[in-house]
Amino acid sequence: MKRLLIIAGLLVNFSVVAQTPQGEMKGQALVHTSESARLVVANGALVLPSSVTGAGVYAGLLKNAPLQLVGKAPVVLFMHGSSGLGLKAIGEWQLWLASLGIASFAPDSFALPDRLTYKSPISKDVYEKIHALRLSEVELAAQALKANKQATIVLIPGTPHTLINLPAARHATAGFLRDVFKL
Repeated sequence: MKRLLIIAGLLVNFSVVAQTPQGEMKGQALVHTSESARLVVANGALVLPSSVTGAGVYAGLLKNAPLQLVGKAPVVLFMHGSSGLGLKAIGEWQLWLASLGIASFAPDSFALPDRLTYKSPISKDVYEKIHALRLSEVELAAQALKANKQATIVLIPGTPHTLINLPAARHATAGFLRDVFKL
């Protein structure tokens, strides 16, 4: 009987191990070069409300942004998830903010050649290395925004799905603006 239980336990353990999903990693670069650091900012997605441009909403790369601005606006520094800036929801979210008079900037986190990318699950130590790289991109973007005299506030909410999970963001737009942006 004891032998049967041991064999059954081994089969259960084997079954669990066999069903554990495996992650995938590609690339190996984890530190920005001076050129990739420049491109993180220059190729970042910038959206400016019309109150800043004096014309229509600007949505494009920071390097192509209008030079003549007429106003100031709060700025949300947006860090996208591991899928990059290509998600339609990112642009929609930035345009929604612009409709409320709020600028936003999302750095291009794929400017680093051979950057380490992944599909979950991966080990904790690899996540930590990727998070350190992402933190360096927050610093690069914040420095660029700080140097811009048109930016009055820099908020770093994380990603829209993180922001939406904040209790204040679960309210209607008025509550969101009041509690998160203090408007």
